[in-house]
Amino acid sequence: MIHNHDFDHAHNAMLIDMHCHLDFIENAAEFEALASHCGITSLSNTVTPQGYEAVHDAFERSEYAHIALGAHPWWIADGRLGEDDLALFEQYAVDSPFIGEVGLDFNGERAQTKDKQIAALTRILSACEGKLISLHASAAESDLLDLLESTGAATRNDCILHWYAGPADQLQRALDLGCYFSIGKRMLDTKRGREYARIIPIERLLLESDMPSKEHTCYTPAQWNADLTEALLAISEAREADPEAILEAVHRTSDRLLRR
Repeated sequence: MIHNHDFDHAHNAMLIDMHCHLDFIENAAEFEALASHCGITSLSNTVTPQGYEAVHDAFERSEYAHIALGAHPWWIADGRLGEDDLALFEQYAVDSPFIGEVGLDFNGERAQTKDKQIAALTRILSACEGKLISLHASAAESDLLDLLESTGAATRNDCILHWYAGPADQLQRALDLGCYFSIGKRMLDTKRGREYARIIPIERLLLESDMPSKEHTCYTPAQWNADLTEALLAISEAREADPEAILEAVHRTSDRLLRR
């Protein structure tokens, strides 16, 4: 059995977090410098074009932090992102190789904004070609996949479904479309999440922390390492596989996706 501390020194450089939120961290530049020293690579998702602008400038010279341009469906649903923001997204999307977090969320009262969210995501996906896209789908998996098909986004881009918790038939549909899946420890806390971690082909599997979960959070590289390592060990347990083999496969896929 391999424990967390065994990975801290030997495997840090292979850990790649394919969905996190560095812009939510207090003193993000200081944090990134420490994380870079540890060797952890990340795809950091933003939730607004303005957030992308701020954190992109902070990490522009980093070898380890890849910053994704986002327009989160929660912000679209509650009106914090409007027409001007989507226009700004389209402007930045021209030069940004990474897109995220974008998607659809029809949980609870957000279902009342379904049409607005679909219109916004259609516009977002239409602005993307040759990108790596991290997607949020909650109570909206079928609609999201419909858009990936109808806009051609699934064939023009590499698409990642982050923290997928939808039905199994839509998971298979996403696999057929060529999607990848980023999996973290909170997803693995559920029976469904562990089953999906077991059945998703290893070459489509990615690690994520989805941390921090809210703005102005104190988060350390040690916590980051622990969150990713815990997810890795849970995946290896679900698949009854060697953690080192899982890490090598996930690293290989993640590294390839980030090279653009």
